[in-house]
Amino acid sequence: MGYTGLSMFSIVLSLVTNLSAQLVTLRSVKVFHNNMLDTIVQCPMRFFDANPIGRILNRFSSDMGIIDKKLPVTVPVLLRFLMLCITAVLVDVFVTPYFLIVVVFVAAAYYYIQSFFRCSSRELQRLDSITKSPIF
Repeated sequence: MGYTGLSMFSIVLSLVTNLSAQLVTLRSVKVFHNNMLDTIVQCPMRFFDANPIGRILNRFSSDMGIIDKKLPVTVPVLLRFLMLCITAVLVDVFVTPYFLIVVVFVAAAYYYIQSFFRCSSRELQRLDSITKSPIF
């Protein structure tokens, strides 16, 4: 009963996690679309003068394509790995309490490094989107 019960619990938990991630993703796609559309509609006219309409449409459609295609796949994987990491850290801290000191320093270093990565990644994605935009 022990192993079977644990396996059944794992299956049910996986099903609930995937279903909730899909529902959250569906809701967030609508919110992203509405926010992007509101932002574009509220832009001043000089924005439309400076940026060709093809670039704006390409950026909007590519962002929505990424959100529609990659977000539903990425969110469940992110949740699974996040829970795995949290569980591993909690077990390590429970077994060796001094490990908490290491976790604090590693988390701070990770946050510092990823702040640089996010900026450069966002800029590279912007440049990639501009180079793929049609010329009108």
